[in-house]
Amino acid sequence: MFKRVYFDNAASSYPKPQKVLYAVRDILNENTSNAGRSGHYMSEKLAAKIYDVRKKIAAFFGTDETLVVFTQNATHAINLLFFGLLKSGDEVIISDLEHNAVLRPLTALQRQGVSLKIFKTGENSIKNCEELITNKTKLIFVTGASNVTGEVLPVPELAAVAKKHGIYFGVDAAQSAGVISYNLQNDNIDFLCATAHKSLMGIQGAGFLAMKNATEIMPLIYGGTGFESLNPEQPLILPEGLESGTLMSPAIIGLGAAIDYISENKKSIYEKEKMLYSYVYDKLSANNLIIIYSQKTFGVPTLSFNVGNKNSENVCEYLSNNGVCLRGGYHCALLAHQKLGTTDQGVCRLSFSPFNNISEIDYFCDLLRPNKISNL
Repeated sequence: MFKRVYFDNAASSYPKPQKVLYAVRDILNENTSNAGRSGHYMSEKLAAKIYDVRKKIAAFFGTDETLVVFTQNATHAINLLFFGLLKSGDEVIISDLEHNAVLRPLTALQRQGVSLKIFKTGENSIKNCEELITNKTKLIFVTGASNVTGEVLPVPELAAVAKKHGIYFGVDAAQSAGVISYNLQNDNIDFLCATAHKSLMGIQGAGFLAMKNATEIMPLIYGGTGFESLNPEQPLILPEGLESGTLMSPAIIGLGAAIDYISENKKSIYEKEKMLYSYVYDKLSANNLIIIYSQKTFGVPTLSFNVGNKNSENVCEYLSNNGVCLRGGYHCALLAHQKLGTTDQGVCRLSFSPFNNISEIDYFCDLLRPNKISNL
């Protein structure tokens, strides 16, 4: 009998909380006007709902709602930050676990005179990072948790290093927002980039850049803002000056509902995911064919493995044919795979949510028994 098991939440969460589904359904049924663009009551009502979501995000991450800029996703937010903040002669320091959403824009900016340095993560992450700082370093930017292994970086400690040296500090929280608590003011985080549809359990189409303080960032996209329409120059008033074009209102409304859901259930979500992680880690560890790349200690609900020297995409295709959805290959993360030594094979990435259960893990692990996968 075909069983559907979804273990690809690091790519996009599924299923969504009922609260999120209802919020998106209701706004699609009730109001799909263009928020902040017209003076009629429907537009103004939707704009007020979106502003309420700004306030929820700001409260959740410890900043002011005027410093929350909506984007399409985390990649958009990261590009907005990098291209809007960095100039020729600036240096940026990142970790060796970064997603291509960080590496590729910085690689492009190197052609415009920005310098890129990469520190080695592990026991000496903080020391390794600090040793790279010079008087040209403008930004330290790291992932909150690796999208490949789930390894959690010491964000508060790295932020303290940045503050000591008078350097901006930013976090790619695509995999960790909602699982790990961040407070921009208390944790000295100047910039936090995230998407709605992964660990925050919203839907695809929205993300945000949250700032600790008002910072001069040039727009990535120029155009209509809903105000100063007779001015040919882009108004730089935060946050709307960085949000040209129509916002993805249903996704933003869904994000607000997702933050409500996480706020109401954060402890139980964490305990459930921690329990599932420990259970699957122990089950896979008992299989002599399995190589695990993730740490035993729970950080975020992501675990990567390989079946001996078998191609990870072939293993994931076999699992998919048996109803189990996870991601093989390279996960848009060149640096992480170089660090792991898996650029030839890739890895199988298992990532779950509080909606998964023990029986699904048992089914998945049974498919990886030696007698079932020996011929792959």
